[in-house]
Amino acid sequence: MKKDLYNIMLSKDIIEEIDKIAYERDVDRSYILNEILAEYLSIKIPELNVKEVFQMVELNMNKTSVFKVQKRLSDCIIYVKSSLKHEYRPELKYSVEMFNNDEFKIGKLKLVFRTYDIHTLKRFNDFINIWISLETHYIHKYFKNREIQYEVENGRFNRTLMMPKDITPATNEILSQAICEYIIKFDEMLKFYLNGQNLDSIERIYLEYINKSIIF
Repeated sequence: MKKDLYNIMLSKDIIEEIDKIAYERDVDRSYILNEILAEYLSIKIPELNVKEVFQMVELNMNKTSVFKVQKRLSDCIIYVKSSLKHEYRPELKYSVEMFNNDEFKIGKLKLVFRTYDIHTLKRFNDFINIWISLETHYIHKYFKNREIQYEVENGRFNRTLMMPKDITPATNEILSQAICEYIIKFDEMLKFYLNGQNLDSIERIYLEYINKSIIF
């Protein structure tokens, strides 16, 4: 939605309350004003869509015994922790950031994997390379001129999230479903690999996933 600059006069008490809410939610004053007016006028705006997407993601993730959605510090980012049964007790933390100003890239997934065991960390890094190879081979062709971007460091993985393939419009329900399915399947396959599954098994599971799920 296009935004323009306007000068408006508000009472000091109202501004103080708006600023208090904006500070607590880590957004600016304009964001809160825009949201309040949109809700009052029953107008759909991108910021509210992000909020609704995350509400549905949180609801679906909390239904599982594997994931726990952590307290949100920002309306634009959601944090999900995954339980992992392993002798070295590594930690798996996902975060999803949503964008409002990009026509094709809807957000970014970030994963942090922490462990004190060098062998387990190497297995994680190997899996990330396998995952990127699978996506490059099987789904990059669906996003011509809209490259999926990756950032990889030791124990860290970032990936841009694209607008779902062949879905117009992409509703809040579709976006939340795509996010949940992606994290759940990625998490499942990573744990399979850490527990000794071979590459052929991983590829078979991945193919089953992309044939049944939303590609984005």
